[in-house]
Amino acid sequence: MEKALYIIGQAVGIVAIIIGIVTYQIKSRRGIMIANIASTVCFALHYAMIGAYVGMALNIVATVRNVVFYNSNMSKKKSTICTVTFAVIACVAGIITWEAWYSVLQLMNSVVRCYILSLSNPNSIRKGIMIVVPMTLIYNIIVFSIGGIISDSCSLISTGISLFRYREKPKKKQKA
Repeated sequence: MEKALYIIGQAVGIVAIIIGIVTYQIKSRRGIMIANIASTVCFALHYAMIGAYVGMALNIVATVRNVVFYNSNMSKKKSTICTVTFAVIACVAGIITWEAWYSVLQLMNSVVRCYILSLSNPNSIRKGIMIVVPMTLIYNIIVFSIGGIISDSCSLISTGISLFRYREKPKKKQKA
């Protein structure tokens, strides 16, 4: 039964990959957030099934965080309070479910992502994702999350492509 649960968990990780690949190709912030919610739910289930409990706990926190950010039109002050609150909750969840030294990678990813997803500019979100994804990639290699490894690799490529697609074009100089 344990092996079957592990295999099902890896399959759920594949579903999360598909959602994750699509996430950063979405043009709007709200679309990115909806896809991110679906992805974090799938990854929480995935990590639980493969026994990577720091990943599970931090994806549960991430799901709640994403729902809050999606459903709110916060002022900068409220956004900062929410960001700090979720970063603290992530730290507590990470400490409670601590597995080993590599848990800090997921913890750092979760804390920094709190800030990144509070941003309103989709390109700023994409740039931030390029910073945190390598942390989760290392964690996923260590816990042997097949879905996580593939997802992080694809996320790096997909986010790079979307940064290119949605880059800001330089304004043309007007002749005097």
